[in-house]
Amino acid sequence: MGRAGNLILFTSLCFAVVLTCIPFCFADAVDAANAGMEANKKGDKEKAKVLFRSALKSNELSKENYIVVNNELCGVLWSESKRDQALDCYSETLYLSPDDPVARLKRGTLYHQTGEYDKAVKDLTRYISVAPRDHMGYIYRGISFRASKKYDQAISDLSHALWLRPGHGEGYILRGNTYFRTGNYNLAMADFKKAVKTGPENPYAYQAMAWLFAACPNRDFRDGAAAVELAEKALRLETADTPDPVILATLAAAYAESGMFRKAVATQKQAVAQAGRGKFSDISKFDVSKEELGRRLELYRNSRVYEPE
Repeated sequence: MGRAGNLILFTSLCFAVVLTCIPFCFADAVDAANAGMEANKKGDKEKAKVLFRSALKSNELSKENYIVVNNELCGVLWSESKRDQALDCYSETLYLSPDDPVARLKRGTLYHQTGEYDKAVKDLTRYISVAPRDHMGYIYRGISFRASKKYDQAISDLSHALWLRPGHGEGYILRGNTYFRTGNYNLAMADFKKAVKTGPENPYAYQAMAWLFAACPNRDFRDGAAAVELAEKALRLETADTPDPVILATLAAAYAESGMFRKAVATQKQAVAQAGRGKFSDISKFDVSKEELGRRLELYRNSRVYEPE
């Protein structure tokens, strides 16, 4: 092999080392961990994971630093929707430090996402015991209680969260939605109005109020024109690349309540097409299955307004 061939071979070997041995460019595990955090900030999640794992395997970190780095790795896994891996990762932290507040809150929230509400409540109760002044512990435990249809406990937690953080718009929406589910429509409306006042740019505040006007089981509360106005505003305020199906479904129900069935059908078709694309971070919205969205579409096609099953 000639000189040029040797140079190509040497360059290829160096490139391979760079790809596989990123962490060894750093003096110690702390440097690798810091570099991982920087890579994560820049959105390079793959590099961040390599660096975090290298730091964790080095046996050079103190227990406290190990927990910090492990939680950073867990956060990356969560951001990639690798929920099972993230759960295992946070469980490792909690094995080392059972009262670690970051891992306890995050694992509880993950359990809620995976539908394991009893486990979520258990973790969040432990979190509240170590961070009783953080309203988010009560918020997330409240929505876990609500998902389990333990509405009194949900309202109690959400009310405590609002006592800790009076201007928390999401809290008002969540509690209002819970009141709605229990048939306390006046209390629900009062909370939705507070949500609009505290968060005038929050589309879910308007969506929640529009849903009450469009779909309340008690027809005395229904007002199609008001529902359309509020739902259209919610859609205008939404900033996602693709509209949230819950907002679209609310607007469709509003159109139907106003007798605009062609618009209701067209909008509901969009909601069906977008089903499953909502984000968990939008904790204020109702959960709506694709099957339920399809059921509503058939109602509107038959010139019927929304009716709960």
